[in-house]
Amino acid sequence: MRRGESGIILASVMWTMILLSLMALAIGRLTGGQVWFVSDAVSRVKAYAAARSGMTYALNMLAHAEAKCPSLYACGFDPGDEKPETFFKKVSTGDRAHADICYVTRGYSKDGSSRIVYGFSDEDRRFNLNRINVNNADKILADLLTQAGMPANQAAAVSVCAATWITDANGSTASAKQKQKSFDRVDELLVCDGMTVDVLNKVREYLTVYPKDSSETANSNPVSASNAVLRADNAASFAPAAGGTSPDEATRQQIAARDGADGEPFTADDGKSIVQNDVKNFWRVRVVGVDENSGIKAVIEAVVEKKDANRWPKIWEWHRE
Repeated sequence: MRRGESGIILASVMWTMILLSLMALAIGRLTGGQVWFVSDAVSRVKAYAAARSGMTYALNMLAHAEAKCPSLYACGFDPGDEKPETFFKKVSTGDRAHADICYVTRGYSKDGSSRIVYGFSDEDRRFNLNRINVNNADKILADLLTQAGMPANQAAAVSVCAATWITDANGSTASAKQKQKSFDRVDELLVCDGMTVDVLNKVREYLTVYPKDSSETANSNPVSASNAVLRADNAASFAPAAGGTSPDEATRQQIAARDGADGEPFTADDGKSIVQNDVKNFWRVRVVGVDENSGIKAVIEAVVEKKDANRWPKIWEWHRE
């Protein structure tokens, strides 16, 4: 064999080995990607299954509990001498998965920071949009909107719009059409000229919409409502000409009674000075399912109605985050 021919053969072998190596690498990456994809899909299914199991567990607890919210600490379920985390945190759903019955809330501390709270929340802590009418349109919702940073005149216009549910495309009142029935969902506020998604997201936690046939029209629950909702309620009921306590002072007094002697919300002494025996019909249940192997989470939330003792709650609204 000539030297030139051997060089050609060696080069050919080297290129062949390089090509085979590249093919092997590509096949390995493809196979590895498929394994990761399958593993990720299985983890997501496990997390969602854990969330569904946690929801069933939570609704069963709510079905057999007193439908009352005497305080932030014992809302919907009395933990007794235990902490709420004992019943609602890391509820085992089997196969290295668990569920947390909890919600993230803000507006209860002076700095407005958010916090994770374990347990249920009564829907009466939120402001029911269907309470708006022509007499309070410039007060309750407008106050919440201004607290979220909307200019006062714009907030008043949106609130009046909400009272009549104006659907005219350009926001003109000259040819305005009215829905003339109750709100179906909070997002309908965006029909009002001047209402923005950014502001709506800031106040969404403070708003709700009760079913049309519901009789839930009372003021927000003073032992569970946030600072912003309490302030808005007081702004609506304050009559300067008649004297009395200012909205800010009334809110301060309610917050002090809600938070108890330690001045901190969501602790065992909450609401001790407030007599609250009203039965609450509507509850919000949020469940986080966790696959412990991967850490992947799935979140589901439901608004349910409990009408009678030891009866399974009726689900009105259900969504997955």
